[in-house]
Amino acid sequence: MSADLPQVSVIIPLFNTRQWVSDAVNSVLAQKGVNLECIVVDDGSTDGGGEMLRDKYGDKIRVHRQENRGLAGARNSGARLAKGEFLAFLDADDYWLPGKLRYQLRYLKKHSDISCVYCLALRVDENKKLIPQAPWGMRSKNPNFTVRGLLTNQQSVGLGSTILFRKSVYEQTKGFNESIRVAEDRDLQIQLAMGGFQQRIIKIPLVCIRYAKSSLSHSLDEEARNTAFLSRKHLYRSYFDQFEDQELKSLAKRQLINVYFRQFAFYLFINEIGNIEKIREEISMLLDKDDPVCLFFQNQIKYFTPLIFHSHGWPRLETFIRQLQRERELFVDQCPKNFDDKLDLLESAIWCSKFGKLDLKKKAFNYLIDAIKRSPTLLLDKRFLTLFFKFLIGIFVRR
Repeated sequence: MSADLPQVSVIIPLFNTRQWVSDAVNSVLAQKGVNLECIVVDDGSTDGGGEMLRDKYGDKIRVHRQENRGLAGARNSGARLAKGEFLAFLDADDYWLPGKLRYQLRYLKKHSDISCVYCLALRVDENKKLIPQAPWGMRSKNPNFTVRGLLTNQQSVGLGSTILFRKSVYEQTKGFNESIRVAEDRDLQIQLAMGGFQQRIIKIPLVCIRYAKSSLSHSLDEEARNTAFLSRKHLYRSYFDQFEDQELKSLAKRQLINVYFRQFAFYLFINEIGNIEKIREEISMLLDKDDPVCLFFQNQIKYFTPLIFHSHGWPRLETFIRQLQRERELFVDQCPKNFDDKLDLLESAIWCSKFGKLDLKKKAFNYLIDAIKRSPTLLLDKRFLTLFFKFLIGIFVRR
């Protein structure tokens, strides 16, 4: 590689985040020991962010202006402009910690068979105050990403701001999917896994992800939520149609049902009766009576989701869904094969104890006793006992 060319090209997509983008650029320019170029792709901003950066940083960065094409389109444009051997992406409202590039670059140079590497990410609020939650990426049980791991959420990391790519590998993919507005990073991860490219995660926090209220993925704005829903639905539907392996096809279907379930819950929250019925019908078409996970979702939609809204708002629901998903996955492989209603009975028992309604607590207790009668060996499983104590807490603690 010519000494005049940068080693790493850093691409920062910019769209109306003028108030934060300087933090991102400063964190890039502060990276030591790496020959880099910083490319900011102004994706049709209307707040003057691109002009502000030109005035502030001059020739220290390159600012490319284009019509709005979304986050994926801005990333792809930046990659085409890049001159470096490696590509790194950083969202304009996030920022890196010192040593991020040097650490990852050293890893890729040491492991020539690895195509790209991620790192953990800390969560901060709009004022850069640390949010006391586990870093993004900690859930990744296996450092080598696989299609199955990504579809079961056993491997998850905020790709956009944490990745360091070999540019030669990026050029062998289709790039970021411009037909969707969210989850384009997850799509690229799955593309890489399907292509046999090795991906790794370094479990060290080197990035700060700003958890802004305006984030498309977490907004309560109906238009934003609908955009996110349509993107994820399109993504997992395409996988379902594309996969020939029946296990992967089933996993894609489960993710698709989960996407519908989240949107169903949101429509309940805003009381959109017409959309609730439409989503219910679409979910019914996807449900498989022989799949315990599908049965479990059907059960939640029928009985438990509406109860949340009597005493809790949307943040509580978001937490509920995340916990629900983790515990559902826990039981998929753990429950005895001869227990026909394993997920439907066990998880319903655990979860309906959380609502504080006396009749539901009684029903939950009966469900749980029935489950233990069917499979007494559950009492020997440490994970089951953990959830059993959660159930007891839900029974006796007033909520």
